[in-house]
Amino acid sequence: MRGIFPALCVLLFALITWQVAARGPLRALDEDLGRTVAASSAPGGAAQFLADLGNASVALPVLIAAMAVSVVLRRRQGLTRLWLPPVWAALTMAAVPAVIVPAKASIGRTGPPAMAASGMHDGFFPSGHTATAAVAYGAAFLLLMQPLAATSRARPHASASPPPHAACARSAPHAGSALGSTPPHAHSSRLKSGNRHARTRAWAAVAYVVLNVGVAAGLVRCGYHWPLDVVGAWCLSGVLLWGLAQVLTRPVPGRGSRPPRAWTAPAAQDL
Repeated sequence: MRGIFPALCVLLFALITWQVAARGPLRALDEDLGRTVAASSAPGGAAQFLADLGNASVALPVLIAAMAVSVVLRRRQGLTRLWLPPVWAALTMAAVPAVIVPAKASIGRTGPPAMAASGMHDGFFPSGHTATAAVAYGAAFLLLMQPLAATSRARPHASASPPPHAACARSAPHAGSALGSTPPHAHSSRLKSGNRHARTRAWAAVAYVVLNVGVAAGLVRCGYHWPLDVVGAWCLSGVLLWGLAQVLTRPVPGRGSRPPRAWTAPAAQDL
């Protein structure tokens, strides 16, 4: 089940590529939609600003900053392999031109009229700016949210193994049952922290989606790309980000996170 998402992305990209290369009916509809959006009354200044967010000169510094912040967050939480997630994110970003450029060259789709007038005639599918924005901001999102997810997973285990004195207190005769129980306020605090982290991740995901939709709309409105150029880039970016997410969500032990040895009661002859 875990591989369904990248499989769907690959299938959709194959369908779009076939229609673009074969000049099918989907390509005709796509170009009609692109001309309509480019000629619309949407503010050109705002569209240009959003389209510029797909430039490497804007997206890469954001990703680099997220790499540095993720290292700090992981160090504060006592996680090991501090630099490994940023390295994986950098490799994922480096895969963008390795995937996009050959696809552009092999398909050779002509661009919108505005780009043809500027002297650029082919190599518009899939959109490199869209892929740059999707992968750079997506990798930044995963890097910054992964420490929060790791904290949420680690918190329940913090009280799973009681210390030896607590176990002894529970097993001792006439001991109060409250001695071995978790304080209610501690459990409530963990729930509130987990809910806060979940809300943070949800809002960050919404912001990521809105940002990438804005970049795509800006590219089409400014006449830089056809709509299917954008969708095709999203498909490839989804596969790359899925692979990065699989690597980042693997459990990584923190410093001193080895569970304590099980406490056993002393033998009768030792008492």
